[in-house]
Amino acid sequence: MRDASRTETVTLPSVEPDAGLRRGADGPDVADVQRRLGRLRIDEVTVSGHFDERTERAVRQFQRLRGLPADGVVTDETWRVLVEAGYTLGDRLLLRTRIPLRGDDVMELQLRLNQLGFDAGNEDGIFGRATQSAVEEFQRNTGLAVDGRVGPATVRQLQRLRRVAHS
Repeated sequence: MRDASRTETVTLPSVEPDAGLRRGADGPDVADVQRRLGRLRIDEVTVSGHFDERTERAVRQFQRLRGLPADGVVTDETWRVLVEAGYTLGDRLLLRTRIPLRGDDVMELQLRLNQLGFDAGNEDGIFGRATQSAVEEFQRNTGLAVDGRVGPATVRQLQRLRRVAHS
């Protein structure tokens, strides 16, 4: 499990602000985008480090799936959403921070808590006040230390209860 204080940066370091990565670009940032799209099973992207037509098509598909403008350009917003989409529950410590943690792992947490009857609010992928309160209530009800953090023990308990509910 990754430490929440060591989350990935969500800005493209070698791209001018608002310019974005687009067809014709080359380099490690392009390869990183291609790897992330591949892990998400978006189209059939080859990790080449060259932003080709296939990569652009995959970026457009990802953008459409996530409700972003489907222009095929990896802007800071597309990059942030791409990074957030790569997390699954248990990958990192989840907790409420000044700048809320966001990601598919948070959305999965919210979904599971809501299914179990703990009101985590909207399943929006943002770890806010309602999610923290639901985590604390879940911890209280399952005999865990109540700290509002979703670490290994809380994830194990969520997984255990999910297996019991689906049996």
